[in-house]
Amino acid sequence: GNFAGIGGFALHPCALKAIHSSSTDRVPSHSSGVGACWSKVGPVPSGLASSWSGKQRSFEVRIQIASSIVDGALRAAMATVEDQRKDLPERVWRTMEFWRRAGGIYVGYKVQQARMAVLDRMRKSHPRASELHLEDWERHHRRAGADMYQLCVDLRGFYVKVGQFLGSRPDFVPKPVCEELQQLQDRVPPMDALETRKVIEEEVGNGRTLEDIFEWIDLEQPLGSASLAQVHKARIRPFPRQKSYQVRRGDTGFSIAKRHRTNTEELSRLNPDADLAVLQEGQVLNVAVRGNAKHKASKGGCTVAVKVQYPSAEGKMLQDLSNLRNLAKFLSQREINFDLVSAVDELHKQIKLEFDFEREAKIMDQIHHNLRGIRKQVTVPHSIEGLVSRKVLVMDFVDGCRLDEMKSKLAKVSRRKRQIAKRRILSNICEAYGKQILETGLFQADAHPGNILVRKGAQVALLDYGQSKQLTPEERKAFARLVLSMNSRDYETIATDLESMGVVFEKDGMPRLKARVARNMFDTRGVINPFSESSEIKQNAITKFPSDMFFVMRVVQLIRGLAYGMKISDFSTAKQWRKYAKKALAEG
Repeated sequence: GNFAGIGGFALHPCALKAIHSSSTDRVPSHSSGVGACWSKVGPVPSGLASSWSGKQRSFEVRIQIASSIVDGALRAAMATVEDQRKDLPERVWRTMEFWRRAGGIYVGYKVQQARMAVLDRMRKSHPRASELHLEDWERHHRRAGADMYQLCVDLRGFYVKVGQFLGSRPDFVPKPVCEELQQLQDRVPPMDALETRKVIEEEVGNGRTLEDIFEWIDLEQPLGSASLAQVHKARIRPFPRQKSYQVRRGDTGFSIAKRHRTNTEELSRLNPDADLAVLQEGQVLNVAVRGNAKHKASKGGCTVAVKVQYPSAEGKMLQDLSNLRNLAKFLSQREINFDLVSAVDELHKQIKLEFDFEREAKIMDQIHHNLRGIRKQVTVPHSIEGLVSRKVLVMDFVDGCRLDEMKSKLAKVSRRKRQIAKRRILSNICEAYGKQILETGLFQADAHPGNILVRKGAQVALLDYGQSKQLTPEERKAFARLVLSMNSRDYETIATDLESMGVVFEKDGMPRLKARVARNMFDTRGVINPFSESSEIKQNAITKFPSDMFFVMRVVQLIRGLAYGMKISDFSTAKQWRKYAKKALAEG
């Protein structure tokens, strides 16, 4: 065939060299994403070659040759893109790089599927064929997972969030892929200390240095680093501190001082260049911040977590979502009969809000208040007044054990105690989300393991409120009706309640199938695989999905992933949320 060009790139001499290279060559790991998946699909498993017919051997050889040709062309593409990177706008380069890598991973799986189809026909002819088949798939998943991880780390932006979500779904994402992507929960390479210092001082310094604000701060070893920010541990200096205040209409020096529990003398000291007798609307003053019952002054201040936004993250994420929208459209048409595009559109609206840490602080403080009735089961940090801006958020430091670290700790106790502890932890996580979603409608929508800590007595701490959602009363009650109906065997009612939320199916009727879809999306019982040929959504496609309910479904699916990882197969969010659903509907 004519391989004059692939993806707009001419066949480079290095491609020809790669085509003739040894079949054991691997694309270097820094060529993440494409080479490993498009390249060699592996030799015929030992012990099987003798049983292959001439036609089957010929097929394997053709697969090897085609893979080598594509691999060589992609090596050329890699070299060309890297050579041209300095001449391309960042936006254009990121788009090209994403499609180059994502396309390689996708087609790599298609090549592997074709090869394994041949091996499947040989299972009866060799006692270890099935075992070797699984080993071959595991190797491919491991390579693909490493390439996905490298794509996320190299491009960052919203791709990290996608990787975090996939890494938390061992119920349908292959285990080797999950293990690679779980590194993204809070271990993305951080920005350097000097850049972090600059962002903090510009955002909350008010002319002060980092040393003026904190007794100490660990800039070298962040507590965690993820898609749009990283978090550092620090200790703030004792009160009083100060923050900016914008003068409102009718404000006087006295009224401002009284509002902030200070006096006009101190206000004048903090604003030596301002005339407090003649204030203008919109004028910015420095005002004192006093301690409250939770954050009172002490000789040593208090220990805090400092969340710092990456300077260029917002622009990258919005561009990434455009690429992901096109990918979602492709997958919706080719792989999953589900309206993924609406989900990405909702993420696009939400992500713009996620970069406003002042908004996040208000939501976090409100949820902290809303969950006060179950404080023994769940804790939420509280922001530190005067140390919050659009790009920096200082909050209580909450100590605890990561979910993935709990496995080694629980391994030291008996199996019975281990199962009890895991179920209590999962139940407390579920309780927190049920109360948020069904009682007030305001909830944290990013329940991946990196945002959950386990504390003494199985208490859980929920972190990161950038991706939060507020349901309307109508949406909250519609979901409450579905929760109650999912606790019954009335398939007609379940299907009706699902459709009343705005879910539209391609085909009418089929209440039993629609009830299974409802439970797959909004309950955690059973195991699902949307890519399976027997998947319910492949039998009756979802053509429209309510954007606001996407985040509710996302929370349920993340809890499903946690339950699967803990090997708790009978856990049901619908069952635990029943009391909150009844309360929501009783409001009238």
